[in-house]
Amino acid sequence: MRNTVIVVIAVAVLAAGFVLAQAGGDDGESTSAGGTTTQATVAPANTVEAPAASTATAAPEPTPPPEPEVPVVEFANGKPKGGVQQLEFEKGEQVRFKVRSDVDDEIHVHGFDEYADVKAGGSVTIAFKARFDGIYEVEMHDTGTQVAALEIQP
Repeated sequence: MRNTVIVVIAVAVLAAGFVLAQAGGDDGESTSAGGTTTQATVAPANTVEAPAASTATAAPEPTPPPEPEVPVVEFANGKPKGGVQQLEFEKGEQVRFKVRSDVDDEIHVHGFDEYADVKAGGSVTIAFKARFDGIYEVEMHDTGTQVAALEIQP
């Protein structure tokens, strides 16, 4: 039994010496008052290393182009304010404009057969796809008064 205890102590001393020898070098050494102290660190057997953080930076999201300003046609005192408005768009794009009126009426876009009711003191937005090129009349339907000329470029 005594021999077994001596063997266990000897193995423990050898193991400690082995660990200290493996941890040598500059990594764990520090000097204090002329002496040298060595620290050994042993990682647990079943540790999982975290993946390294990516140093790549994500590209910034592209900024969408600003929405085009919506033209406004005003109808007051029986006529278009500032005269018949010229509205220009490209074939295939979205036609979009607003009509403000001081009377109840129906807006009619000739050639596209687009209609929209507008209330007195209110406004309505007209929107549709420019399927054909050419010049088309926009009128207050009940009075037959032209308020805009819609030009669709090819």
